[in-house]
Amino acid sequence: MALEERTLEYARRLKKGGYRESTIVPRVKMLRSLARRADFSDPETVKGVIARHDVSEGRKENLVCVYDGFCRQCDMPFERPRDRRIEELLFIPVKSEIDQLSGFNAMDVSSEYGNGVISI
Repeated sequence: MALEERTLEYARRLKKGGYRESTIVPRVKMLRSLARRADFSDPETVKGVIARHDVSEGRKENLVCVYDGFCRQCDMPFERPRDRRIEELLFIPVKSEIDQLSGFNAMDVSSEYGNGVISI
């Protein structure tokens, strides 16, 4: 079976499994993107391509997840690499940014538009 046929079969299985189109389409695009860079018949090559790919660790984790599902469907052995997702710190505004927000006065804006009513 050709790679394109396998990819379409993967999409059909996702659809049958209850996945939404908003999940299926990006996964198929990820598979096609990987297929342009690596030989799908060799999982080690795919792992190397994912490792060298210049994307975030979260995106790499998604690529591994998609390829793993594809391999399970095709009965190909694939050992997932260890995940190294980097947690980002929560944005905390500095005092001057808070002061800018608290200095906002809705009455000033409403008087400019003349109706006295504004929805924020």
